[in-house]
Amino acid sequence: MEDDLVDTTLKRVSELEKTNVGLVAEIKALSEQVAELLRVKLTEEEEEAARIKRAEAIFPGLTKKAAAQAAEDAERLERQKRKLEEFAAENKKKKAATSASTPKKRKREAPKKVQIAELLNEVTEPVITSASQQAGQVEEEVEEQLQSRSTKRRPSEPTSRQQPKKKKSIYDFSDSE
Repeated sequence: MEDDLVDTTLKRVSELEKTNVGLVAEIKALSEQVAELLRVKLTEEEEEAARIKRAEAIFPGLTKKAAAQAAEDAERLERQKRKLEEFAAENKKKKAATSASTPKKRKREAPKKVQIAELLNEVTEPVITSASQQAGQVEEEVEEQLQSRSTKRRPSEPTSRQQPKKKKSIYDFSDSE
């Protein structure tokens, strides 16, 4: 049992040493890359400094003018920023003042189609009358027509103007037909 424990421990140690070697190699490669980047950055900064020196030699006072221009630009941008912030604050105040005094929006009427649909939904089932009720309705309508005829003037009687003809009803049972 002790031999198994020693063997597994040795195997683990050898595996860890292998991974350690690999990690050390990676660290060396990364440190070389960082060193190269630093060299490139330094050379770029040196080149930039050399360009500035050449430009200063060719155009005396250029760096002072560039620095002054940069300062003016920074001041101008700061003024614009303050103005925009003030404008935004005033606009918020105006909106808050007007929103409190404005009346609430009126509720829109539903479109015609929606109104029609609602009315159709409200309509109940049609009432189907029995045959005896239908006969009673027909009799009432006939009596109404007869009464209206009796109050009409006869064509033989003289009138100052002629009465307009009424449209015939489906229930008109007169002898004139």
